[in-house]
Amino acid sequence: MKDHISIILLLICLLLSAFSGCLDDENNGDDDDIPTSIPAPTWEPGKFWVYAFTTPDEIDIATRMVVAQDDGTNHQVGTANMDEAMRHAVLNYNPLLGRVELNNFSVYENGELQTLFQFPLTKDSSWSFSFLGVEGWEARVESITRTTIPATGSTIIVDIRATAPGGEVMDYSFDVAAGWVHLMRAYNVDGSTLVNMTLVSHGSGHTGEVYFIRARDLLDESYSSPPPVVELYDTFLDSGHPTDGDFDRLIIYLNIQAGGGSSGSLTLRDHSSAIGYNFIINEDSNGNHIDDIEDQSGEWTLEVNLEGSTSVRIRIAGGIWNIWTV
Repeated sequence: MKDHISIILLLICLLLSAFSGCLDDENNGDDDDIPTSIPAPTWEPGKFWVYAFTTPDEIDIATRMVVAQDDGTNHQVGTANMDEAMRHAVLNYNPLLGRVELNNFSVYENGELQTLFQFPLTKDSSWSFSFLGVEGWEARVESITRTTIPATGSTIIVDIRATAPGGEVMDYSFDVAAGWVHLMRAYNVDGSTLVNMTLVSHGSGHTGEVYFIRARDLLDESYSSPPPVVELYDTFLDSGHPTDGDFDRLIIYLNIQAGGGSSGSLTLRDHSSAIGYNFIINEDSNGNHIDDIEDQSGEWTLEVNLEGSTSVRIRIAGGIWNIWTV
């Protein structure tokens, strides 16, 4: 008799579960388990995130960002690989590297704090900030939802849309489980990309050296031939970082497209005419190249010689190296 009663009770529970939540379920098809207010995250040294980036210069870059330490005011966030730190320093594709303010998790741009997330995050809350060289972003929380992401599991996502007076649009989100950005996609009014990054994985307990290069752009130029022979000179000044003094080294990025039979060279000389960098171009030089050289404060001269069907983009940044051990 007891068995029959148990079966009857179970059947009643099953029938009522769709209406009363008799059976325990992760979401139950409603929003009862989704908080209406999302507090600021908690970070500790060794916390990390892996992001995939799509950039105008290189496609499908992956970077592991690591919390290195805090100085009482800011978290110091770098990369797990020196090459990644150099690539970011000269291409500027990762706006979240560097210092992140301890309390509000604001990021720095040109030395000024910018509030990407105004905690606690609530539906329809709004605020303003400047970012990616764009003034007057107006951000608004669009939704707070629970979802399961195959690579990282169950989490709560806060979706935010920001618009700027010039027509720029940025869609980005906060991942509660990751404690940081889930994705960020921003576009100019003409549709060109300002930033495109997506979280791939996250975790804690990273150990080893963490790198960040505080950089400043010094040169960004493109050169091409035909005409059959191009020979020209460009100069630029290296007066150091405006707040942190002399650079440790210069980082050089080249994107080369050379047709069959093409040749040429790029030579960088300091103010004493000593050669600091020399790159020989031929048809095997196609692609992207990154290098660094010793800094010489003062005036630099770039000598460009191209023959055949060749195009070159060169970017040069001055950098101050920061290395931490976690």
